[in-house]
Amino acid sequence: MQTIDCVVAGAGVVGLAVARALALAGREVVVIEQADAIGTVTSSRNSEVIHAGLHYAPGSLKARLCVEGRRRLYGYCAEHDIAHARTGKLIVASEHGQTDGLRKIEANARRCGVDDLQFLTQSEAESLEPALTCAGALLSPSTGIVDSHALMQSLRGDAEAAGASFAFLTTVAGATIGADRIRIDTRDANGEAFALAAGAFINAAGLDAQAVAGRIEGFPQRLIPRQWLARGNYFALPGRSPFSRLIYPVPVDGGLGVHLTLDLGGSARFGPDVEWIDHVDYTVDPGRSAVFYEAIRRYWPGLADGTLQPAYAGVRPKLSGPGQAAKPQRQKPRGQKPREYEPRDKKPRNKKASAVEAAASEIVGEAPPPEAVEPDPKLTPEEAEQARKKYLLRRFWISGRGYWGRHGDKLAWPLTIGLLILICVNVGFQYGINVWNRAIFDAIEKRDAHTVYFLSAVFIPLVLGSISLVVTQVYLRMTMQRRWRSWLTTLVIARWLANGRYYQLNLVQGDHQNPEARLSEDLRVATEAPVDFVAGVIVATLSASTFIVVLWTIGGALSVSLGGSTFTVPGFLVITAVIYAAITSTSMFVIGRDFVRLSEEKNQTEAEFRYVLTRVRENGESIALLGGEEEERSGIDKTFAGVLKRWAQLTGQHMRTALVSQGSSLFAPVVPVLLCAPKFLDGSMSLGQVMQAASAFAIVQGAFGWLVDNYPRLADWNASARRIASLMMSLDGLERAEQSDELGRIQHGETKGDTMLSLDNLSVTLDDGTSVVKETEVGVEAGERVLVSGESGSGKSTLVRAIAGLWPWGSGGVNFHPDKRLFMLPQRPYIPSGTLRRVVAYPAAADNWKLEQIKAALDKVGLGHLTGRIKEEAPWDQTLSGGEKQRVAFARLLLHRPDIVVLDEATSALDEKSQDQMMQTVIRELPEVTIVSVAHRAELEAFHTRKITLERHKGGAKLVGDIDLVPRKRKRGLLQRALWGSGTRAEKPRKTAKR
Repeated sequence: MQTIDCVVAGAGVVGLAVARALALAGREVVVIEQADAIGTVTSSRNSEVIHAGLHYAPGSLKARLCVEGRRRLYGYCAEHDIAHARTGKLIVASEHGQTDGLRKIEANARRCGVDDLQFLTQSEAESLEPALTCAGALLSPSTGIVDSHALMQSLRGDAEAAGASFAFLTTVAGATIGADRIRIDTRDANGEAFALAAGAFINAAGLDAQAVAGRIEGFPQRLIPRQWLARGNYFALPGRSPFSRLIYPVPVDGGLGVHLTLDLGGSARFGPDVEWIDHVDYTVDPGRSAVFYEAIRRYWPGLADGTLQPAYAGVRPKLSGPGQAAKPQRQKPRGQKPREYEPRDKKPRNKKASAVEAAASEIVGEAPPPEAVEPDPKLTPEEAEQARKKYLLRRFWISGRGYWGRHGDKLAWPLTIGLLILICVNVGFQYGINVWNRAIFDAIEKRDAHTVYFLSAVFIPLVLGSISLVVTQVYLRMTMQRRWRSWLTTLVIARWLANGRYYQLNLVQGDHQNPEARLSEDLRVATEAPVDFVAGVIVATLSASTFIVVLWTIGGALSVSLGGSTFTVPGFLVITAVIYAAITSTSMFVIGRDFVRLSEEKNQTEAEFRYVLTRVRENGESIALLGGEEEERSGIDKTFAGVLKRWAQLTGQHMRTALVSQGSSLFAPVVPVLLCAPKFLDGSMSLGQVMQAASAFAIVQGAFGWLVDNYPRLADWNASARRIASLMMSLDGLERAEQSDELGRIQHGETKGDTMLSLDNLSVTLDDGTSVVKETEVGVEAGERVLVSGESGSGKSTLVRAIAGLWPWGSGGVNFHPDKRLFMLPQRPYIPSGTLRRVVAYPAAADNWKLEQIKAALDKVGLGHLTGRIKEEAPWDQTLSGGEKQRVAFARLLLHRPDIVVLDEATSALDEKSQDQMMQTVIRELPEVTIVSVAHRAELEAFHTRKITLERHKGGAKLVGDIDLVPRKRKRGLLQRALWGSGTRAEKPRKTAKR
């Protein structure tokens, strides 16, 4: 009976998400599915809607999972290129008496953490959806749709990449709960039985969940709730939908009603209704269309008769039957503590995961990042998330402020002080020009030609001085940005590349995906924007304070007579400037509140369009061979239509913001003139004072409007700084692990004598201490060729990474001969950009060898046909096949001529004949090289002198065999004699003595 960590029953979307989370956490996972594919039942027969979480009880598990899951799902889909759309949803009241219901939904949603809802009047809703008829609506912008099949395929791919296995056409025949394990008996389609012993069993069998639970011996049957079956029928609308958003009626009697949903192609479907049945039946009853027509016409009276077509039906298992209130609950045997399965993964898990992975987190567990301040348990999820974001910004500043520290840039403070001085002086020049305005207009009013000419001459140095200050200010500002970015980029990249952390980040959980984007674009934004912000805030503060004094001094008090009484308003120009700025800023904020979202959506669609075009370019050969041009054109047109749609929406937003900004720019110069006109007309204010006030008024408006004008950039900087901080926190964790002895670190030392490599009591673990390989003692002498074999998942490749120094977690030692050179050949060789000469010479410089030497190496590994292209620059990573890439790796080996070479499945892409030729070439060209090979092909035994076998056990893989190899009677006898000679040796067990 095979022992496994976890067994998941059911390969629907929930089972796949749980399996993925468990596998990424380091568990051995087997998924059992009675169908022949994933997600064939409930997961493929639904509306494919990403719900916002509006209707659940605040604070309930379902509410928390839905809100958190929706946030994760959008991120996961974007990261994995899963087709989805944030369409938005309208919940409509078909009559005025239902608007109170909308307000209740809005209040409930806000208590659940959904704070982006917008209440729309009848006219507002019908302007968004002209075909709609309603008394009011509630807009949920974060509701969307997703390609559920692509989502499930991605979850399966992630799970399999992390080591999970899938058994299709297999059922759970029974199970028995033991003291520390669960025995699970399975049966495949041929009737063959197989038993597993698992530490945890997750029942995600959907419609069969109750049946599976009933087969578990030792599980209280009273805890298995009765299952009710609810069939939901769907009717489709031919052609394109007249609606661009999902349309839901106000819920009645606890149900969501017959609603309109969209697919990713823009077609509409209606449903589901609720039809209680006693057995699974997916037949759509055409007679139920009458109920659909009646329900739909309450919000779409224009639906024509005979339009709806039966589409499909889904069946959902329910815990509550007809007329009963839903009562979701988590149960445990009465008087017994729930059985806990201690999660291995103690690192913070990937925050960008699918919606249902939020539910998987309940099973696997999720530890907070160790760098973060311990969250207050009294905080709501939203407050905790805000606290996390604030900490990320603090973490960014902890590293970023080092630019001005002892180990920072020596020009940091001179640039900063110089920039501050120039800002202050430039504000002084602004004030000087403002005073000049007053003086020259006073002179014009008095027709004082001499003074006008004199002030005209004075204006030239004023302007030249101001221009010089601005140009110098730009130079200092951009120099500081460039040097800060250079300093911080150098710092972070140095930490990223040190000790193989760039590789180790792929092995640990955390929010550090796509580090290359974070180190380029995000770090640029994170260092450029703060300099602009600080300079802008200082300019705005100095300008506002300076010119408010000007307005107060010039304007004085305004006397207003009303009803025989006279009122005096001191500083009326200042008060007017503040009120005017508040009105324009508030208007811009209200009108532009969707600006950031629409920009993000536009950028996303642009990225999707680029991705589609890139896919065509990268897969051009396959598309051409299959004749898929028309299908690709259809996909491109559809994606580009999304780009144009987002541009149109953004155009409308620009028009609205332009309305406010242009109106403000036109009114701002006029308002102070009109306010000063009475005083000018009665002679208490000169023309120069009026113009000075108008200029000061405009400057104050610009200063007060700084925050609103820069709001989009502030949002962009906030996001970029948090992404950089998340990467820094992951590097912090790796650094602490390197310096900590809590889990132990693999030590690297030197061997003595002729021993080339020794593993001294080496144990390899995961980053959380879970054992992978236990207490291995191996010594490899000069000239030996050792084959390391074992079943999949036994830790062979992890052992290779530990030998190479890429895997630090564990204990014991890895020792090399101090005077010998090591060379690694991975399964997937890295192919850099550049000429073929550079590709073959990598990782050394291309000019380390003569062209003839590189050509000879290519010829020896069977790539002689490429020698004529040795100086050609081409996309070699795409040009070369998998087998050719592995041949290039062997050519590198022949050039570098190391003393020790480690082969990690280095011939997996070669056929058996080519594999034999490659190994024969290595042994012939490098007869004294010491080889350690990790492989699963038995044919490779002919080329090795020893075989070490790893076998997977509970608590980690163990060395179970170390034997000498002798040539066996095989078809390639001539090859064997060439390699081994005609003598024979006895095959006998070899002890693994400590070297």
